[in-house]
Order: sequence, then C-alpha cells, then structure tokens
Amino acid sequence: MALCGGVSCIIQPRVFVALSKAKMISPEGTSKPFSSRADGYGRGEGCGVILLKTLKQALEENDHVWGIMRKTAVNQDGRTVTPITKPSVVQQEELLRRIYSQSDLSTVQYIEAHGTGTPVGDPIEAGSISKVIAKARPPGSETLCIGSVKGNIGHTESAAGVAGLIKVLLMMKHETIVPSLFYSEDSASIDAKALNVKVPTKAEKWGDSVERVAGINNFGFGGTNAHVIVKQHKQSQVSRKSGRKSHKYFVLCDF
Repeated sequence: MALCGGVSCIIQPRVFVALSKAKMISPEGTSKPFSSRADGYGRGEGCGVILLKTLKQALEENDHVWGIMRKTAVNQDGRTVTPITKPSVVQQEELLRRIYSQSDLSTVQYIEAHGTGTPVGDPIEAGSISKVIAKARPPGSETLCIGSVKGNIGHTESAAGVAGLIKVLLMMKHETIVPSLFYSEDSASIDAKALNVKVPTKAEKWGDSVERVAGINNFGFGGTNAHVIVKQHKQSQVSRKSGRKSHKYFVLCDF
C-alpha cells in the first residue's frame, strides 16, 4: 500500500510576492478556466491524500474502491520552452498520444484539465486535448467534456493534482459532471464547438455506460506534464467477509 497526496499552505509572503511581480496572479484572486476574463490564477490552500493498493488486494480485503488508475504517464520539456511558464504544445500532445490507445479514445468521456485560468495556458491545453483526444474519437462518440476544479477552489499548486483526482472520483460516485465556475459560452477563451469539446455550465448526469472513464491533466511550473486515466469501479453489492478484524485509525498530532 502507499499513501500519496499533496499539501499546499500559504504561510510566507515570498512566493506570493514573486508570483505577483511576474503577473501570474489574478488581481481578483480567482482562477477562471477557459474564460476570456482569465487574468492569472487564484492561489488556493488544501491537503488531499489517497490510499493506493492493487485492485486484487483491495477486493480480497473487502475495501471500498473509489476508482482504478489504468494508466499514468509523465514527460518534461522545460529546458526548451521560453519563457519557462509557457506550456509546451509539442510535449502536451506527445504525452497524450503516448497514453491513449484507440480503445481509450472510445471510452473516455471527461478530461479534468489543468485549467489554471491563464490567457496563454488554457487555449494551448484545450487545443492539445482537442487534437489528440476529442477529434480522434470514433465517429458517433458523444462530445468530450472538460473542466477544471481550480475555478472552485483556486490553484492549490502542489496539491492541485490530487485535488483534480478527488474531484473526478467524487463525480464518478455521484454520477454527475459538475460545472466549471466562471465559464460561459459568451465569455469563453476557446471555441469549444470547433475543438469538439464541451465545458459544462451546470451539473449534468454522467450518462449510464458500461464504465465511466476520465483523464486528468496536470502540469508543473518547470515544464513537467503528467496525465492519468481513471476508470470507475462498480462495487459488488455482495459483501464478502475477509476474516480479518476491523480496525479504527486515529491520527494524533504533536505540535
């Protein structure tokens, strides 16, 4: 087993000052993914932790399985991009091509985008998702939905990846695709129709299907790109006794 997570706490002003001087922070303090009103990102704080184990072990121990991480991929191109804060179109597309097979393209229904709410980054990311995934899906496929949790909670930086993963798992549990705040068709920074994507503006039923599948994008400040494909696990209603004693865990903190 492995406990994996991310934490972001705004404790000292140094980073805030540096980001403000670089004009990366929204004067309004909010991230506005895929909106023409995007003026930088709003910093957020938070902590997210997940427990990872093999599916076989989880089923044997009668655990509640939130989702299955089918594939992961990482690449890097910070050295060749100028400025360092500008995303690499080439490497984003290369990463997505490497992780998505034809069967994945036919089953994925939603992409949780990095979507920080910056005038440069959002259109580049949406274009990469469109070219490699949305427009490459089999004819007759439903329009690919995309969104970003950063409109809701801000950019939690080192905790942004796990925040996106937790959001997707919760949407799968509640069978609902939630809207991205601050986005509207009238004030969009992308042409969603031309890109063959959809940014929901209200909560939508995540349609019944054999399996709910989503991809999650995350990019690092220095040029690292990461992606994971997550599949919903439909738990059997029949509870199996594992023969093990049930334990309760309590976290004790000493400050």
